[in-house]
Amino acid sequence: FDAESGAAVLVPTYEVAGSSFLACAIIVVACAVGLLFSIVQASKIRTITIRAMRVDDMGHESTSLVMDDVNGRSSTNSEDISLKSERLLTIYDAITVGAKSFLHAEYRICVIFLVVFGGVVWVLVGSAGNCGSGQTSIRLTDPTSLEGSCWREGTFTAVSFMVGGLTSIFSGYLGMMIAVYTNARCTTAAQIGWTEAFNTAFRGGAVMG
Repeated sequence: FDAESGAAVLVPTYEVAGSSFLACAIIVVACAVGLLFSIVQASKIRTITIRAMRVDDMGHESTSLVMDDVNGRSSTNSEDISLKSERLLTIYDAITVGAKSFLHAEYRICVIFLVVFGGVVWVLVGSAGNCGSGQTSIRLTDPTSLEGSCWREGTFTAVSFMVGGLTSIFSGYLGMMIAVYTNARCTTAAQIGWTEAFNTAFRGGAVMG
């Protein structure tokens, strides 16, 4: 009811049907299960320390060592193990720096893209002019649509677009960091055997997946 004109104003209403509620519940539960699974896998990866190690043919730590890079001979020298561990950490640090530099350069472009096309979405939807009283959806091509401002809908649509883009950026960052984090630990696990290496790589991929 409009107090100034004394006329009744039709306000659009939105209802959540039973099927919609069920769909939302399934989405929330699935997300929760996925996050729990990721946490479990990540905790297992965190137990792996980046280091070189002595292993025997059965994959157990012993007096033998992974083959030397130069001449292919095994070594039992503790200094060799320390140098190999240090080299693993150096490579790991270098890959981490490179990955972050790449993401920084990429995301600068992504942010510009989001701002520009977020504005385009806002203008296109907001200028439709068919979101009058009684409308529960935006109809860009229906000539019978009621006239009215769509700038509120345009703002919501643009915000949704940007939130989706920022969420994608955040997910990509997490995925890259998890991949780098798992990389050197997969190398460490490979000194024990194929099974440990595969399990480590799978867990690292499962965290993001």
